[in-house]
Amino acid sequence: MAALGRLWAAVKVQGGQAAREAERPTARLSYALTLRSESDCIEGDRLHWKGRILDVVAVLPDGSDPRFIELLCSETRP
Repeated sequence: MAALGRLWAAVKVQGGQAAREAERPTARLSYALTLRSESDCIEGDRLHWKGRILDVVAVLPDGSDPRFIELLCSETRP
């Protein structure tokens, strides 16, 4: 996987839930990232943040400022 660039974002943890995958407990965390709307992020992209891999599940306009977008992301931890 090749890095396509760097982004600056405000990151907020939205919550988490416990799950089981392949008979092993896992934790699924959700995040909301706010960044400038010029970014080329799309659903399905992966972001690296503080050693974590976040999957982009939705790209939404920021309701309060059109210069920004909000990325809804998820992270699955073993």
